[in-house]
Amino acid sequence: MGNGGPIKFASQKGIVVLVLVIFLTLGAIAYLLSGFSAEEIKHYQLVATNQSLNQAKDALLAYAATRADIAVPSPQPGEYGFLPCPETFKNGSEGNSAGTCGSANRNTIGWLPWKSLGLPPLEDNSGTCLLYAVSASYKKEPSYAMLNEDTNGMFQVVDHSGAIVEGANPDDRVVAIIFAPGKALPGQLRNFAPGSICGEDYGNYDAYLDAGGVGSMIDNSDVAAADDLIDQFIHATAESTHDTEPNPYNDRFVTITRDEIWTLVRKRADFVKDPSSKIRRMTEALAQCIAEYGNTNSNRWLPMPALEDLAGNDYRDNVSYDDDGGANHRGRYPYIVDTADAIIPGTSAGSILFDKGICNALPIQSPPGPNADLSTATMSEDRVMWEHWKDHVFYAVSDAYDPKPSPLVPDPIPRCGPCLKVNGLEYAAVIVYGNRRLAGQTREAPIAPVDIDTKNNYMNYIELTNADTAGAGDFTPTIASNDILYCITDTEPLGVIPCP
Repeated sequence: MGNGGPIKFASQKGIVVLVLVIFLTLGAIAYLLSGFSAEEIKHYQLVATNQSLNQAKDALLAYAATRADIAVPSPQPGEYGFLPCPETFKNGSEGNSAGTCGSANRNTIGWLPWKSLGLPPLEDNSGTCLLYAVSASYKKEPSYAMLNEDTNGMFQVVDHSGAIVEGANPDDRVVAIIFAPGKALPGQLRNFAPGSICGEDYGNYDAYLDAGGVGSMIDNSDVAAADDLIDQFIHATAESTHDTEPNPYNDRFVTITRDEIWTLVRKRADFVKDPSSKIRRMTEALAQCIAEYGNTNSNRWLPMPALEDLAGNDYRDNVSYDDDGGANHRGRYPYIVDTADAIIPGTSAGSILFDKGICNALPIQSPPGPNADLSTATMSEDRVMWEHWKDHVFYAVSDAYDPKPSPLVPDPIPRCGPCLKVNGLEYAAVIVYGNRRLAGQTREAPIAPVDIDTKNNYMNYIELTNADTAGAGDFTPTIASNDILYCITDTEPLGVIPCP
């Protein structure tokens, strides 16, 4: 009892000191802020928002370049460049990407999956978490049928008049967008789940993202409910954010482009640059598979190529790569070899080349490494690589190894004279991987309604002189060539070597 008075006095004294500290702190803040104009304060708020947007963009680009290393079982190693699904529902805990997002060929929008990216819950200057949209062609799941450096995004950015300011050309279209929604505008009703971090307001995206532009036709909060369609988005301007505007919109965002993703992927030493890269390994495995087809049938006949121009068939579909009955000695790598099978005696059962049991233990020699497996049953890294890069692989067979109409007449060993040549030396066949685009080359698939097919010309992929279709031309790389070539030797048995 005797000590009650001093303790109470000390507590009161502590409270007074605390209040004084708070008062002085608030006074200091007020003094500092008094030195800034309203425009300067707004500027610093925008800087903070841009920092959040750019931090999210950097994390997404890193994900695209490295996720193939750790994403097992789906997507499997061998697929590069994909981005996570948005957070479209509470997947375990807040901030996690949805395991799957919509139909395979449809764009998706939702919250930025900050936890899946190893980020804190990033916010804009209004305290609202960031949102995120990803093109169907680049989203993690459902996986796109053919994702490679020539795969276009499905977004465009337009201005207030509706003119396209980013993504007018197919190869410039945006892959993904990260949004800072800003403060709620009149009519936007946002729900915030108590105890949540970002609100868990799933599906209510029109309360965060706005419609704007001519006739307010551009709606940032939604994507088309159909396959292979382009969605358009509009960025806020200084004028569009004013409350006096009849239809204000305040969404700010940053974009991710195709080239930004693939520039990072290509910096991987194991991708293309290294002599033992995954692309080189895949190309050699494909050559070994063709050679095994010859070594396991009667008299070493090789299959015919698939067509260069798929004539309206989808370049994403494996079954579009069917041998063409020998009408052409040069074309794309054949997935289905039923025409050759019908002519050549002793071929293995099944029309799919990879599933005949002859392409699941292929020796890799340059440099030596584990056997390659192209079978559907395993969907190994080598096979997944082909799934996504199949439009880049071309195949030419010499006339001497192209099966003739029945009855087949056995040829002598060696058989060449004349055969296809690479740098003047004759070979039974050649596998060519068309590396990255050079100046003047375009490789657009007719997927979106506005796109024109430029994949149908081999000259947009490979740089070879006199690469004719006669089965005896000279496949001599030009000085500018960056292609990868493997040759099938005119020997018994057929062998595979890097082309000289």
